[in-house]
Amino acid sequence: MAFRHLRIVLITAVWLASCTEAQRGHRNEGVLEFKVRCLDPENAFCSLSPTSAKLSFKAHRFKMEMSAFGMFKTAVIGDNRLQAMWHSVDFMDLHKFCKLNAADLKKENQQYPLKFIETGKTKTILGFKAHQVIAERMDVKSSFEIWYTNDIPLPESNVLNPYAQIKGVLLEYRIRKMDTELAFVASSYEPLTISDSIFNLNKASEQVSYTDIQSIFENLK
Repeated sequence: MAFRHLRIVLITAVWLASCTEAQRGHRNEGVLEFKVRCLDPENAFCSLSPTSAKLSFKAHRFKMEMSAFGMFKTAVIGDNRLQAMWHSVDFMDLHKFCKLNAADLKKENQQYPLKFIETGKTKTILGFKAHQVIAERMDVKSSFEIWYTNDIPLPESNVLNPYAQIKGVLLEYRIRKMDTELAFVASSYEPLTISDSIFNLNKASEQVSYTDIQSIFENLK
C-alpha cells in the first residue's frame, strides 16, 4: 500500500523551481524538493506514505523521483511540449516503464476534478511572490488552498496535471487518489544546471503498458 502511494504522487506530478531575487525570471532549471504529508490520519497506511519528493526540471522537461525503504524507486519523466510522460518503476531486479499520452493523462486527471477561485492574497515562499487560489473539488464537497508563483518563467508547467488552468508554478498543493490525500509544500531549491541525461530512461527498463505499471503497484499493497 505504501508503494501505491508513490504512484499517487508521480502520476500527478507537478514540477516547479525557485531562485534568488537576482535570478528570478532568468532561471528555468534546477532541483526543488517538497515535503509530503498524508492528510488521512484514519488511514492505516498513512505512516508508510512518502515524506518527500525530488523534482528536477529544465525548460519544458521534468523528472520527479520518490523511493521507499531504499529498494523501491519510481519516477515520472514529463515533456510539456510533447504532452507526454514516462513512468518508470525499479524494484530489485524489476525494471519497467510505460508512456502516457495525452488521452491517458486526461483520463487520469478526470479522477480529480477541480474548480479554482483566485483570492488575490499573496505571501512569500522560498523568496517568491506566491498567489493563493482556492481549489474546490467537483466530485465531493471539499475545498483547499493552493499557492503558485509567476516569478518562474514556466507558464505551461501544469499542462500534464489536474491544475492545467493555473498558469504558474505550484508551490503548495494537494492530490487525492485511491482514497489517500497528500499535501505538498515546496521546502528547498537549488539553481543547478541540469544535464539532459537525467531525463533518459534506464537502459535496462522494459516498456510495458500503463495497465501493467498499475498492476505492479496493486500487487505491492
